[in-house]
Amino acid sequence: FLLFIGLSGFRGDYRLAKNKVSDLQIQIASQKRLDMDSRLEHPRKITVKSVDHMVTLGGTVGTYKQKLLAENIIGSTLVGIKGVDNQIRVIPDPVLDSELAGQVQTELRRESGLKGASVRGSVKNGVVRLIGTVKTAGQVLLAQEAVASLRGVVDVDSALKVVPEKRSDKVIADQVFYYLDLSPIRTDDLHFTVKDGIVRLTGKADNFKDVVKIVKDIQNMRGVTAVDSAVDVL
Repeated sequence: FLLFIGLSGFRGDYRLAKNKVSDLQIQIASQKRLDMDSRLEHPRKITVKSVDHMVTLGGTVGTYKQKLLAENIIGSTLVGIKGVDNQIRVIPDPVLDSELAGQVQTELRRESGLKGASVRGSVKNGVVRLIGTVKTAGQVLLAQEAVASLRGVVDVDSALKVVPEKRSDKVIADQVFYYLDLSPIRTDDLHFTVKDGIVRLTGKADNFKDVVKIVKDIQNMRGVTAVDSAVDVL
């Protein structure tokens, strides 16, 4: 069981900015941010509500990828939010489950980042269920993203099992420490432990988007089976 604390990084000016941001300002900024992004088909069909700096997204979109995209836009670009609760409903064009299942398999085969993984997908009422094995927790996300843009997908349910390359907790901890210590993101208040390949993050961060990036990067490290984040946003 390994514990690392007191990591150094770069300090930002986010705390002061966040203290001046109200929920109303977050809602207005969020809607504007969605409106200006050309990747969203109908941004005005997405609703935004902020309570105590927790943003809830509602409304409807045409694809599951659009749902994930809206969450990413808000979570990765706005200062002052503590988290994003994505309640957007996907209302796709009608597609037969059998037809969609074939498209799912095609997309999974095309994804080069799934090399070494064994992933299959089934479809029921537009919900894609992924089964099989992958090498990293990051490949789970990659498999989900690979099928998210398909018309007809309303949700993706992962039952993928992470079977990582054999690495000791000490080696994983060294990787995480190196990554955080050299990160341009401020990591002074972050701590982590490693047990059985699971990395647990605790402490405080300046921004929700920083936490999202750190978690995703660690998920892609060799030997990591999962990342458990309990980081508070200041």
